[in-house]
Amino acid sequence: MPKLKPFNFNAIKNGDQELAKKVVLDLLQLYPRGANRNLRKEDYKRLSSEAILRTECEKHGIGGYIQYNQDKLPEFWGYTPEQVYYALTTLDVTGTWIGESDFSNMLYTHFGWRGAKRTRSSRRLAFRLTTAWNLATKGGNLGDMLFNFRIQSRDIAGVRSYDQGDYRVRTDTVIVAKNESEAQALAETLYGYAGQVGDLSGWQTGSGPMAMAANMSALEKLNARKKQMEQEIARYQASIQAVEIMSEAIEMYTMTSFGEGAA
Repeated sequence: MPKLKPFNFNAIKNGDQELAKKVVLDLLQLYPRGANRNLRKEDYKRLSSEAILRTECEKHGIGGYIQYNQDKLPEFWGYTPEQVYYALTTLDVTGTWIGESDFSNMLYTHFGWRGAKRTRSSRRLAFRLTTAWNLATKGGNLGDMLFNFRIQSRDIAGVRSYDQGDYRVRTDTVIVAKNESEAQALAETLYGYAGQVGDLSGWQTGSGPMAMAANMSALEKLNARKKQMEQEIARYQASIQAVEIMSEAIEMYTMTSFGEGAA
């Protein structure tokens, strides 16, 4: 096999889709050349329906096949989780969790593949790379990441549980952190007093300006909700005034006509 130059992941990180596609094509091979493009068939151990680097088989005690609960690490095929992440995001893969349908969409969009080839390829990529994606997004090695989460207002005292939904306020917002545990701690510290924090998820590298844009959108939605509630309050205030006027009219007639001193 010819000697090849290692993949330039800085270029891939900066948006080189053609190079990212070559990474994907390599990972679709039974015996990938790897990120350094120096692996050969003899470096692999052939299993029942797969092939894994011999060094990784020995390291993880993999025999004739991969156990169902065995993590499919990208190192099995000569890559790191971060390298897989950069290649996939450059090809527009997104989401906290990815699976076969995500790879199928990518193969159709960027390769134009259809039919059985697309199906087989998306299954192989899902098998090999889903764990890599999860490890990368949770590993803290990608730098600053954007984590989405939801803040929900707490229950109002004196309101029945099945009526709480009429008063509950929710909003989705974003925090910048290195990994999921740091994001969870920051979210609870910074927002815990404002309500219940939940649905934390993150996959996208980003920075302050991106978080600011997302949070400004959340503020706009909250202010719009507040305006709706203020309009509702104004309507109830008008209704209260109508009640007072009706009560006054009824009371005046009743007391004048039937109260003490009435003729």
